[in-house]
Amino acid sequence: MLAKDIIFEGITSLYQHKLALLKALSIPMFLALLLVIVADTVTVSMPWLMVVVIMHLLLSAYIAIAAHRAILLKETTMTIQRRTFFGYIVCSLGILIIMAPAIAINLIPYIGLEFGLIPHNAEHLVPLIGLILALIFVSLTMAGYYLILPSAAINQSLSYIATWEISKNHFGTLFICVVLVVAIISIPGYLMDYLLGITILSEVYFWLTFIVNVAILSAAYRHIVNPNCGIISPDLRD
Repeated sequence: MLAKDIIFEGITSLYQHKLALLKALSIPMFLALLLVIVADTVTVSMPWLMVVVIMHLLLSAYIAIAAHRAILLKETTMTIQRRTFFGYIVCSLGILIIMAPAIAINLIPYIGLEFGLIPHNAEHLVPLIGLILALIFVSLTMAGYYLILPSAAINQSLSYIATWEISKNHFGTLFICVVLVVAIISIPGYLMDYLLGITILSEVYFWLTFIVNVAILSAAYRHIVNPNCGIISPDLRD
C-alpha cells in the first residue's frame, strides 16, 4: 500500500537526516518555545495576538522548508533564499484562502434549519453537521493542494491547478498521509493542552509532530510528484 510506504519512508527519513535536521531546526524550535513562554506571561491584546500569529507563521515556514530541503535535497548546510521563504509563505496563505469557504459551508445546516430543510427536532445536531461539512471540505483541500508546499520549498513550484491534477489521482493515499495521520498524532497534544493544561509540553509535542508531518509530506512528494528528489542537480536547488 502506497500510503504505508510513504508514512514509513517519511518517519525513517527523519533518522537518516537527523544531524542536518538538528542543526537546522534547533534555533527556530527554541524560538518557537520561547514565543509560547513569553505569550503566556503577556496580557493578551489584539496587536500582541497578531505578532504571535505572524511569528508562528514565519517559524513554521522556516522549519518546514528546512525539513523539506534536508529530506528531499539532502542538504546538510541550510541556505534558504529569501524568494524560497516568501514563495513558501505565499503558497501556505493560498491554501488558507482556498480553505476559507469552509466558514460558509459550516453555516449551511443553519440555513437549512431556517428554511425548514432540517426538522426543528434535530436542531441540536446542526452545529455538529456544520462542523462535519467544514472538516470534509478542509480535508479535501489538504489532500488536493498540500503537495504544493514541498514543491515550493525546493524551488520546483507547481501551480495550484497542476497540484490538483496530480493529487486527484492519489486522493486516498494523500488523505491518509496528510489528513488522517495528522489528525491521529495531534490528539495527544490537544489532550495535554486543553485537558491537562500543560502548555509547554503540548507545544513541544506540536512541533515534533509538525516535523513528522513535514517528513511524511516530503515522502509523498517524492513518491507521487518527483521520484528523482535527492539526486537533483545542484543548479536546480537555487
